[in-house]
Amino acid sequence: MATSGFSIKETLKRRLLNDMVCKVQPATKWKIMVVDPLSMNIINHALKIYDILQENVTLVEMITKKRQPYPTLEAIYFLSSTPEAIAYFIHDFCPGGGRKPLYSSAHLFFTGVLSDTLMDTITSSGAAKYIKNLQELYVDFFPFESRVFSLNMPSSFFQLYSPAVPTSAVVQGELGVMAKRLVAAFATLGDFPYVRVHRLADPAAARAGRLGRLVLTELETLAAADPNFPTIDPQNKGTLIFVDRAIDINAAILHEFTYQAMAHDLLQLDDNKYMYAGEAGQDEPKEVVLDETDMIWVQVRHMHIAETIDTIMAQFNKFLSENKAASSAMGNKPDGGSVSLKDMKATLAAMPQFQELKQKYSIHISMAQECMTVFEKLKLAETGAVEQDLATGETAEGERPKDVVRTMIELLDDPIVTPYDKVRLLILFIVHKEGIQESDQRKLLAHADIDPQLAESIVNLCRLGVQVTRESRRTRREPRKKKSTEPFPFELSRYTPVVKTVMEDHCANTLDVDQFPYLGPSPLPSETLARPGGTSLRSTKPSWQKRPAGGEEGRVRCMSGWNEKEPPVGYG
Repeated sequence: MATSGFSIKETLKRRLLNDMVCKVQPATKWKIMVVDPLSMNIINHALKIYDILQENVTLVEMITKKRQPYPTLEAIYFLSSTPEAIAYFIHDFCPGGGRKPLYSSAHLFFTGVLSDTLMDTITSSGAAKYIKNLQELYVDFFPFESRVFSLNMPSSFFQLYSPAVPTSAVVQGELGVMAKRLVAAFATLGDFPYVRVHRLADPAAARAGRLGRLVLTELETLAAADPNFPTIDPQNKGTLIFVDRAIDINAAILHEFTYQAMAHDLLQLDDNKYMYAGEAGQDEPKEVVLDETDMIWVQVRHMHIAETIDTIMAQFNKFLSENKAASSAMGNKPDGGSVSLKDMKATLAAMPQFQELKQKYSIHISMAQECMTVFEKLKLAETGAVEQDLATGETAEGERPKDVVRTMIELLDDPIVTPYDKVRLLILFIVHKEGIQESDQRKLLAHADIDPQLAESIVNLCRLGVQVTRESRRTRREPRKKKSTEPFPFELSRYTPVVKTVMEDHCANTLDVDQFPYLGPSPLPSETLARPGGTSLRSTKPSWQKRPAGGEEGRVRCMSGWNEKEPPVGYG
C-alpha cells in the first residue's frame, strides 16, 4: 500500500529542520547540536542525522556525555522538558572551577512545555545570559509510519488499569502526560481538531473521556498562547475520537495474520528491526530496519500473509521471465515453474551479479518463510479458526459455532499451543459468553495448565469493563442472525475492529452522538447529528458494509493503545 500524500513523519521532519535547525541564523554559520536521550529518540523516528549535518551542523552530541569544548561555536540544544536536562545545560555554561563555557552561546529548543518552575530555573541561572533563543516546540511524540505515531509510554496501560496503582492521582498524572504529548502531535500538524469521546455506562471507568477533556483544555491553552495556531483551515480540521479499550477487547487479543502483524507477533521484532541471517557462509546476522524507505515493506505490510507471499512470488516470477540468467539459476523451470520461497532464496544466493535485487527481496523472503514456519509450528491455523469463531459468533460458513468449546479444550490440552495463546482463547471465550461461572473457569484453567500469574490476567479483565464471571450458566439467547452474504477473503481474518466502523460512521455522519458526544464545538448543527441507533459497537459480522467515500477526516485514540490489527484502518 502506498503512503503518498499525508505523512506525520515528514511533517515532523520539516518542523525539526525548519523551526529549529534552520532557525539559527545565518544558516551558513557552523554550529553544534546537543541532545538528550528522549530528544535523540524523536530525531531517530523523524529524520536521519545526515539531514541535520546538511544544515551546517558539525556534530550531534549527547548532553549526558563528556564533550570537547568549542568556545567559538554556537550550540543548538534540543532537550526534553525535564530538570535533569536543564541541569546538564546549565552546567555546560556554568561549569565552575574557573572553566569556561563549552560554547559561545545557546539556542534552546524543548520537546514540550516547560513548567514555570523549570523556566525560573533557567532564567535565574548564570547560563541565562548565553541564551539567544528559547522555544517550546511541541514535538514530544514518535512517528513510526506516515500515519502512525506513538506517545512512547509503554507503562501507561499498567498505570491506568492495574489494581496495584494506589491513587487516582497517579492515573490523573499519567493522563496529563498523555494529553500533552497528544497535543504536541496536533501542534505539529497545525490542527485544532473537534473532540469526541466514547461514553461508557460507568463514568468512573471512562479514562477516554477524562483524557479527551484534558486534551481539549491543552489545545485551548495552546491556541490562546500562540496566535499562529491552528494553521489548518477550519473547514479542513479533523476530529479526534477517544475510545476505551472496553469498546473492543477482541481486537486486542486476536491473532492477526497480515504480514506486519505476524512479523511483530511471531518474530519478536525490536523497534522494527529484524535480524536477518542472510545466505550460507555469512559470518553474522545483519540488522535490518523495516521502515517506509523499503518499498516492498510498504507495499505488502498490510496484506494478509498469503497475499504477501503471492505478491513476492509473482514479482520474482516476473523477474525470472524477463531475465535469462536468473531463469538459468532456477534450473530453467518453464516460466519459473512452481517457485517456492525456498527456491527463491536459493536462486538469489546463486546470483552474485544481482546484488540490488538480492538486497531487495532476500529479507522479505526470509521473513515470510520464518513467519510461516512459526505459524505451522504453533498450530496457529487451528487456534486462529477458534479465535475467529468466538470473536465473530459465527463459523466461516455463517453458522453458530456449536463445537467451539470442544475444539477449544483440545487446544487448551495441547502442549504445543503456547501459554499466551491459551490465555487468548480463554479471554475470547469469556467475552463471547459474557462471563462464565467460577467453576467453569477453574476447569478451563486446569485444561490450560498455565502459570497462576497468567491466570490472574484473565481475572483482571474486569478492570477493562469485561464481565468475567456470572452466577448462572444461562446466557442471553442471541437472535438468529442471517448468514453473511458478503465474501471475506481469508477465514482467519473474518473479524473487523470496532474502530473501523466507528471511523466509517463518523466520516458518513452516522456516528451516534449520544454514544460519542462532542466535547466543545461540533462541526454540524445538532439536528443533523446522528441520533441513537446509528452505530452498533458489537463487531460480530464477518465483514462490514462499505461506507461512502469522502467525508471528514477522523483520528481515533484508543485507551490501552492500538494493537497490530487496528493501525491499518487509518490507511483505508
